[in-house]
Amino acid sequence: MSKLFGNISTRPLVLAVDDSVENLQVLSAILKDDYQVKVAKSGQKALEIAQNSPHPDLILLDVMMPDMNGFKVLAFYTLKRLSLTISEIILGLNAILFVIAGFFFGVELALYSMLTYFAASKTIGYVIGGIEEYTGAANLSSVSESIKEASGGVLKKIAKH
Repeated sequence: MSKLFGNISTRPLVLAVDDSVENLQVLSAILKDDYQVKVAKSGQKALEIAQNSPHPDLILLDVMMPDMNGFKVLAFYTLKRLSLTISEIILGLNAILFVIAGFFFGVELALYSMLTYFAASKTIGYVIGGIEEYTGAANLSSVSESIKEASGGVLKKIAKH
């Protein structure tokens, strides 16, 4: 199961984030037998823990926290985990070229070229994205039962208490 999650330990790592110490203690007590558990009392601390290695396999987030709510924590975490794709880099370079073209050939022609390029790149991105999602789902299907068992185990333990 640990190879499925990418964690070196034999047990998956769960990061519990809540501003209530009592809630963190209950979650830790429930999960400690089957999972490694790290806790954070604030969104900022959760981001620090989540960025360090090993990365958590699951993050249980309190939505309503005083300084940084769960939605902000999730947004910052995903923003830090994502990087620019090649298509975004190419789009940025082309935008620079279109600005230069607009300077030399006129704004109308440059805008028309930019809109045409943008429409074509979005269409191609849509097709490629669909292919990637299809192949990702096909590759995931061989381990989907393991994922369901692992994530279901955490949710069942929490539901029992």
